[in-house]
Amino acid sequence: MTNPFSKDFSAVKRLKNGDQQAFEELYEKYFRLVKHVIYQIINNDMISEDLTQETFLRMYESISSFENNISFSAWLCTIGRNLALNEKKKRQREMEWKDYDKTDETSNPQEESQKKEDLERIKSFLPEKDYEIVIYRLYHRLSYQEISEITGESVPALTNRYHRAVKKIKEKIK
Repeated sequence: MTNPFSKDFSAVKRLKNGDQQAFEELYEKYFRLVKHVIYQIINNDMISEDLTQETFLRMYESISSFENNISFSAWLCTIGRNLALNEKKKRQREMEWKDYDKTDETSNPQEESQKKEDLERIKSFLPEKDYEIVIYRLYHRLSYQEISEITGESVPALTNRYHRAVKKIKEKIK
């Protein structure tokens, strides 16, 4: 019995050996599928296009880890799906904080005053280290890695503290 994925496995093997034509074959074959998987999560054509490109870049970078005992298309779609879910979470966090991050020219003195009051209120019920992480993430747009380098704390610990702080802020603001 012939393996239904044998053509994919042949192209994958050739790609592992540096054959650029194999990459193009896989790209042509799976571009629409991957973009569709991503679009179902993101629901934005431009972002889906970008994440599809990123998916193929990641596939290319990690092709050596692909094992022939699974479907190549499933493996590739999993990469795209994970990228899309991460992007969706990132955008949701940004939306949750948009009211506190009005740094554009349209903000007026009254909005700035309200923003300062909100920050003082948040500072009053968060421990100082948690407040510091929230400020680094939201106002200075630092990554967890950058915050880790500043504070000396591990990335997982910072991520956990940040999410607990956000949860506490949501509860207090309600």
